[in-house]
Amino acid sequence: MSTWFIDIKVFSSDNAKFVKELCVMNVNNILHPTHYVFYEQKPWSSLTEKSRLDNDYLTKHFHGLGWVEGKDVFCNACLNESWVKYKDDLFYVVDSINGDKINTVKSIFPYLRITNYNMLFTHVPANIICPWRPHGDFCAYKQCLVGCLHYLKND
Repeated sequence: MSTWFIDIKVFSSDNAKFVKELCVMNVNNILHPTHYVFYEQKPWSSLTEKSRLDNDYLTKHFHGLGWVEGKDVFCNACLNESWVKYKDDLFYVVDSINGDKINTVKSIFPYLRITNYNMLFTHVPANIICPWRPHGDFCAYKQCLVGCLHYLKND
């Protein structure tokens, strides 16, 4: 059995969530994470003004990824097919108090053993750079790496 960390970044539109970035990292193989940046197929112009403002805020102040940026199309069935073989492993999500992120991850991977990882130390060292491109401390890759390092340090 292996231990993993998962982190996601999302956009939203009219109460629907769109996964923008996904990182899955094995604590015993942190040099080879699975990292996706998905592009949105829904045109920016089709969003409500409130959704555009909310997502623009996320881009500017949180995850730094643009609506049309990305190289992969999000395919929930494809992800499920790829990860079902790890259903006996343990997957940690570093989540906020409200549990919103872990609930979203569980909806993507309903068969995985997913639990919250409580971590007080969340500072991301400046020398850690996302393989996609530098886009801030809230990058899914950086968050997974910090979680793995914290786990390994305290294991």
